Amino acid sequence: MASTRFGHLLLALAVLLASACSTDASFGEDLWVADNYVFCNEFDEPERQCMLVSHSEFDLYRHIEGDIEGFTYEEGTAYHLRVERTNASSSDAEPTYRLLEIVSAEEE
Repeated sequence: MASTRFGHLLLALAVLLASACSTDASFGEDLWVADNYVFCNEFDEPERQCMLVSHSEFDLYRHIEGDIEGFTYEEGTAYHLRVERTNASSSDAEPTYRLLEIVSAEEE
């Protein structure tokens, strides 16, 4: 009986570790979006503009590639969003974001 419990414990631990190590994990998080676009500084598209985002209200902002699914950005408005972030399956790809909720929107 003890060996069966130990076996179940090992199986549960293996499943937990496998899910934690997944490279295609999704989870919710807060995201702050600045009120203006910036140039992405892409070599092949030098005039392309990107949104500036931060994972904390008072942290540094960085530009993100692509859009936030379900979110329509209006320049001149700063946003606090709740998003679902999905990590890319390859290490050099950017994560993707899907809007869950607009927590606040403030015209600057």
